[in-house]
Amino acid sequence: MCRLIWGFCLVTVLSIYGCGDGTQSNAAEGDVVNLITEGQPDATVPMDQADSDRPDEPGDIPPADLPTTMSCDELTARWPSDWVSLEAAVLELVNERRASMQDCGSAGRFSPVPPLEGHPLLDCAARRHSLDMAQRGFFDHVNPDGDAPDARILVTGYQPRAMGENIAAGAMTADDVVEGWMNSDGHCRNIMDGSFQQLGVGYIFDADVQYNRYWTQVFGTERN
Repeated sequence: MCRLIWGFCLVTVLSIYGCGDGTQSNAAEGDVVNLITEGQPDATVPMDQADSDRPDEPGDIPPADLPTTMSCDELTARWPSDWVSLEAAVLELVNERRASMQDCGSAGRFSPVPPLEGHPLLDCAARRHSLDMAQRGFFDHVNPDGDAPDARILVTGYQPRAMGENIAAGAMTADDVVEGWMNSDGHCRNIMDGSFQQLGVGYIFDADVQYNRYWTQVFGTERN
């Protein structure tokens, strides 16, 4: 018997014009940043799974040897290929969902929307956050230093007009994590949001941390 720990949270940061709400952020002057957080890492799903049925544990580099302070180019060069494959699978699965109508429960029904394109800077932001959660033992959109998704995205050099983030912990496969997000109304809405054009994904595995596997999706649309 293994216990698969799930946690899903949502923060969407959308850039619009109007009066601010006092939220602290690094958005451009004149933008309103709306932070919406729902869900906590409090659901536990028991699963019976023989060891032979489990996916291989990907990655030759311990996450502790990948500091979040590395440049995006360095992080890309050192990122394990097995992790890259799982991240690519998440992008593919997300685009499959976006290609058809989806019912996101309380968030509404969504018509098909164009596919998302992968973006290396969003990958960098997502990977850094997954690493940070594993290395410092937290599960949240705001890290212990107080950095929120907008700060993590901007520091990569990506200039967003709209951005959002989904996170998860414990899911063993790309199918599992996308299915979990699609079954959570707010996360489903992020995935089906037609205002997003690009996606970055960050996956890490570490046998020595609480949830073993951390996943981050970073959605974005660049400024023209």
